[in-house]
Order: sequence, then C-alpha cells, then structure tokens
Amino acid sequence: MIGPPEPDVFKIVRNLPNTSRRLGVVIKVEASTVSFADCLIRRNLFSAFDAVTFPMTSGVDCVGRIVYCGVLAQRNDVLKVGDRVCSLFPFLGGNARFVSLPADHVFPVPNQVDASQATCIVRSYLAAIQILYRAGGMDKQIRKGDKVLVTGANGNLGRAVIELAKVAGAKVYASCRKIHKSFVLDDVGADVWLNEDPSSWKEGLSMDIIVDCVSFTNNYKDVMDALGKNGTKMVCAGMAKQQRQQIQKQRQQFSSLEVKDEFDVDEPVVGFCGVQIMPTPRSNTEDIYRQDMNLFPRVCNAIFEMTPNVLKRKVIDYNLFDSIEERPDLMADDLSLLFRLLETGRVRPAVAMTVGLSEVAKAHTLIEFGGLQGAVVCMPSM
Repeated sequence: MIGPPEPDVFKIVRNLPNTSRRLGVVIKVEASTVSFADCLIRRNLFSAFDAVTFPMTSGVDCVGRIVYCGVLAQRNDVLKVGDRVCSLFPFLGGNARFVSLPADHVFPVPNQVDASQATCIVRSYLAAIQILYRAGGMDKQIRKGDKVLVTGANGNLGRAVIELAKVAGAKVYASCRKIHKSFVLDDVGADVWLNEDPSSWKEGLSMDIIVDCVSFTNNYKDVMDALGKNGTKMVCAGMAKQQRQQIQKQRQQFSSLEVKDEFDVDEPVVGFCGVQIMPTPRSNTEDIYRQDMNLFPRVCNAIFEMTPNVLKRKVIDYNLFDSIEERPDLMADDLSLLFRLLETGRVRPAVAMTVGLSEVAKAHTLIEFGGLQGAVVCMPSM
C-alpha cells in the first residue's frame, strides 16, 4: 500500500479478500508488474484519471489463479475456481497476494506460460499490438514492408512495439540514448538505431508508422516531421520525457516537507484486495478503434492548431485503459494472440528484476530514475 506521493512510505497490510460478490472473483496473484504507470498514478500525474485517494495499493495488472468465483460469475461455465487468468485495470492493486474484482475484468492465461512473462504481455504487449493493428482503424494497421519509427525504444512499450513490428515484417527504426544502442539492435532486434534527439534525423526520414513513447518536446511536432507524405499514422503513446521532469520537480518540492510515515486504514482501500474497484472514467471520444482522428486527442491537442488538415487525420492519441473500457472483447482476442506468440517464442518480454512485496517501494524509485532494460515484476510469494 502507498501513503504519500514519495515512494518512501509503503506498508504491507494484511487483509482478507472480498468474497461477497456474486459477480466477482478473487485471484491469488502469481505475478504483477511494477510500472511507470504506477509511479504516475501514485504522484497524481496520470492525466487520464482523477486524483487518487491515499492509502491505495499499486499494481495495474496481475496474473494468477481464481480461488473464489461468485455464483453469477460461474454462469455458462465461463469461469471456475482454479482457472488461470489475468487482469488489467488502473486501480487494480495487483501488487498483492490476492485481488478481488468483477468477473468481466479477467481474461484467460495458458497454464504453460511463465507468470512473469505473462504479466509483461498483459501490460506492454497488449498496448503495442493495439497501437500497431487497431489504433486509428483497420485501414491504418501495420503491413509487411512498412517502415516503423519507435521513440523511447529501450522502454518496455518500445521493446514490445519493435518485436511485434518485426513479426509483421516491418523495418524498424529505434530512437533512444546511445547507451541503449546495442540493446535495441542486438537484443530486441531493431534494424536501425537513431539517437534520442529528433532534430538530427527527422528531416531525413519518411516513415509509414511512428510510435512516439517519449514526446521529446511537449507538442509532438518534432517527431511528426519524420512521417512520410503517404505515411499511415503517428501514434502518441506517451510523454515519458515530460513526465520524468514533472517527477523530478515534485521530488524537489517534497524534499523540503515533513512526510508522515504512518497512515490509518479505517476505510476500504482503493485497489486493496479489489475492495473498491470503480469503472474507469469513460472517454468522451468515440470507440478508440473507429474514432475519427479529426477529434482533439487528449495528449496531442497542442499540435492541432499548427498541423495541416491532411496530417490531423494521421495523428492518433492512444491510451491503453481507454481502449480496454471501450472494447474489452477485442482485448481478449489480442491477449489470446499474444500468448500464442509468447508460447512459440516470437515475442520475448524482458524482465529486468523480480521483487517481493517488501521491495515494491525500491522498485518505484528505480523506475522513476529510468534506465532499466526490461520490466520489474513483483512476485508476492518471494
């Protein structure tokens, strides 16, 4: 559980999972990720949602087995005790031993796949496959021979995009710091390395698809110049550079304050054992898979005033949690495909480190400073 915004105040709390929901399930967690999204949510810097209420439990995903299945959740024999499942939700509370949640928030996981790799699939690879194949509509999906540019290529989402683009037969250009060059070329499999500064390469490229996970400046215009005249789409998938700057500023502000190192747990905790999971705030846009991109994307609106109309239709704002809320049925299809790719070795999630519940606070600090080559996985059994 998390107290104030700084990661110093974490406490392991013992509580019983909620077994009163007739439409609910309880998952005994095998693995979950500790992600940059967790850090942003904790600091109230995750712009897609309202401010969180402390204390809360971190972890937006998990993989595990059902140990309780409500009467109504067992209808049509879709779910039963013992099933291996996964879930993804912004206030899930996955960094725990048990998670309680509605039955329609879980999806099947093959028994034979490794738990730590499966939970990486749920988070980063699900976002990547939707960015490449679904964001902007079926007419904008990746095709064999496409040239794909990925910024922030050394990150977990960047790695997933590269691997899935290579599976699709694309040529991948990976932009990141030079220290990560051999990683993205030799380990991940990108074809061309580019340094992290778009000003050195944007005018010499003509990409079919751009996936910007960084936003070198806060308006995406610098990277968008690399999209070819006949390019398919540019997907705005993150603002890691600006968000890390915000974290640094917040860290400096809190360093001068006295931080309360205790907190009470008198009320149900958001995310803790799933006691109080609420629906994700629904986007006021249309279905993310069919939406007309003349609409103002939430993150990308700064560039719209200066962008020609022909390019406005190619700029796509993507948020994984919005897409899950809009089309959970497609999420199930995408996860099924991804697990098959994992089983056959065509995608290879990287795990940088594995931590127990008592080390989640340390993991938050390491993630905020950046530089990890792979995901951080929490194994509550450790």
